[in-house]
Amino acid sequence: MTLDEIMISNTPASFEPTLDYVVTKMPRFPFDKFTQASNKLSTQMKATGEVMSIGRTMEESLLKAVRSLEIGVCHIHMSKFDQNKMSVDELMDYIAEGTDDRIYAIAQLMYLGVDHSRICDVTQIDMFFLDKIKNIVDFEKVLEQPESKGDIALLYKAKKMGFCDKYIAHLWNVDEEDVYALRKEYKMFPVYKMIDTCAGEFESYIPYLYSTYENENESVVSDKKKIIVLGSGPIRIGQGVEFDYSTVHAVKTIKESGIEAIIINNNPETVSTDYTTSDKLYFEPLTVEDVMNIIELEKPMGVIASLGGQTAINLAEPLKE
Repeated sequence: MTLDEIMISNTPASFEPTLDYVVTKMPRFPFDKFTQASNKLSTQMKATGEVMSIGRTMEESLLKAVRSLEIGVCHIHMSKFDQNKMSVDELMDYIAEGTDDRIYAIAQLMYLGVDHSRICDVTQIDMFFLDKIKNIVDFEKVLEQPESKGDIALLYKAKKMGFCDKYIAHLWNVDEEDVYALRKEYKMFPVYKMIDTCAGEFESYIPYLYSTYENENESVVSDKKKIIVLGSGPIRIGQGVEFDYSTVHAVKTIKESGIEAIIINNNPETVSTDYTTSDKLYFEPLTVEDVMNIIELEKPMGVIASLGGQTAINLAEPLKE
């Protein structure tokens, strides 16, 4: 088939796309399993898998990707680079070479007040990206102020920028449940936007959705019975494509039973994230917060967590609560 013969919804693939979203892809490295291996990156392939995230802004998209990686962080902050562990000079030496966790060291340097033009000189990372990281770090400092605690306007701004409840709770020194309760009280939930290559110029509905904090919800919620199947997230050592195979077969069975099948996953290299596989695909991080936001909207009969490997199984207990 030629590009003009391949249809995406009701426009051909040759159609010039107009995009209103930002996509971030991040590799998943196995250095947590191979602690003795060098985490310096070069032309040698070291990643085992990847995640993809979608947001309205670069900041939101980046933070969603970071928490999709499942490397023990929920924000561009990693405790190994904290002030009491590494000095500015040590951090500057560390970022001179590409490593799997350099972005967290860069965020820490910005937090410590190092000018990002210096970081640009050392890393050769484009100022566009450094500006976006700085926006996130600057807003962290705003949220850290004692008077910001419980401020609804600031909470909404943080959610719009992609901050998760867990990290906001850390900055405010409260429990994650408290932040969730505050959002629930003020009905502060994300809306779901559609991946649409023509930015709404034509009437089309593709059930391929991502969350963002705006006003208009594009996810059409049906009256049918529905079941959510959790995907397996990024491929890593000991967690591969066999879980995706299980997920896809579960979805086929659910659909054959006349029930609406919904997938939540964030791995762009899988069959489950092809929007034609399920009745609805939510391209989201697999965290309690992100899954609960979808559950609040869809009100499913239940969630299948047993087919997504460790990622989904880890969510079973907190989702049950």
